[in-house]
Amino acid sequence: MRIRRSSWPRVSYGSDEVSIECDALRMNPLIGITGASGLIGSHVRSHFLASGVRNLKIANRETFEDFEQLCEFVRGCQTIIHLAGMNRGDKAEIAVTNPRLARDLVRALESEGSGANIVYSNSTHQNLETPYGISKRTVAEILGEWSSRSGAHFSDIVFPNVFGEGGRPFANSVVSTFCHQLVRGVEPAVINDNEIELLHAGAASEMIIQSALNSSDGTQRPVGTNITVSTLLENLKDLNSHYKDGWIPATRSDFERSLFNTFRSFRFEVSPIINLQRHSDARGSFVEIVKCEQGGQTSFSTTVPGVTRGNHFHLRKMERFVVVSGVGNIRLRKLFTDKVFEFAVSGGDSIAVDMPTMFTHSITNSSSDPLITAFWIDEMYDESDPDTYSEPVLQ
Repeated sequence: MRIRRSSWPRVSYGSDEVSIECDALRMNPLIGITGASGLIGSHVRSHFLASGVRNLKIANRETFEDFEQLCEFVRGCQTIIHLAGMNRGDKAEIAVTNPRLARDLVRALESEGSGANIVYSNSTHQNLETPYGISKRTVAEILGEWSSRSGAHFSDIVFPNVFGEGGRPFANSVVSTFCHQLVRGVEPAVINDNEIELLHAGAASEMIIQSALNSSDGTQRPVGTNITVSTLLENLKDLNSHYKDGWIPATRSDFERSLFNTFRSFRFEVSPIINLQRHSDARGSFVEIVKCEQGGQTSFSTTVPGVTRGNHFHLRKMERFVVVSGVGNIRLRKLFTDKVFEFAVSGGDSIAVDMPTMFTHSITNSSSDPLITAFWIDEMYDESDPDTYSEPVLQ
């Protein structure tokens, strides 16, 4: 599922702007997010940022440890997206932590006399008689009962296994674990070759945001993609071997694209630079920028000295930068973090840098000569759905 950005507010990209309309967003509601630093939380915040929504309040671990802070967090919120919780660790601790967080949230809402709507990120594990499953089911009951008493809307979204960029290995998803191991040369092991249902965190986020903006009520059960663990591993191994050799594999579905975007976000952690093969003779040289099993769009730009291009991010697009002449600095920053990755590049280097999704990026001409940069992106430009959102790299 993908929300067409034509239903979202005005956003700018480069020198252009897309006019977007949405009554719910024009109202500029104050939305609170618990667990915002987690896998789903980082995607929810990224999608809100892409939509131009900045009116958010964030509750972290420290917020829940101080009741006054928790009360301040809920104060004024029209909707609260509840993502906070514990899914790995001591089973006894999991059993008590998740319901406790929900009860503390309800206590703060009651203390403030709030009637905020609630969107809850539930899990299909709620159907299992495990400490985690019982705790997730209990949270839904706590929040549902409070919403009934207060007259608020309650959206209970029961997600399957969620994966995506920013996932923690050995915690969020087997996808994260396999990606983490493969990019480090570790051979993953399949312990139980079960069939699992996977949903990308971006799709989960868009459902959460729609529920928040539409004041949805009731239970929703999004459908993911079913795949066996062994098939998942084989697919990721194939992505790893292709990408190491410079190939962009074909992604024939949203799921395949999301899986590759997730994989390459882990590859960026250990190998952000892609060495391109240069073929030279008396005439000069020839360098293959992108080898791909599908189409896309290749372009180039000239940049005068001292000028910076970019300062934007993508939620789904794959983009490659290759400087073919001149000297420049490529900079990237993961959304909601401070660390800036910087790469000095020149036309003589024969290297590429791929832009991970949810990283804002730019390129600056750092010399006194013109800078010529080639760009490849995996889809043709669509003015009605550009997937390009302004955000400065340097804050």
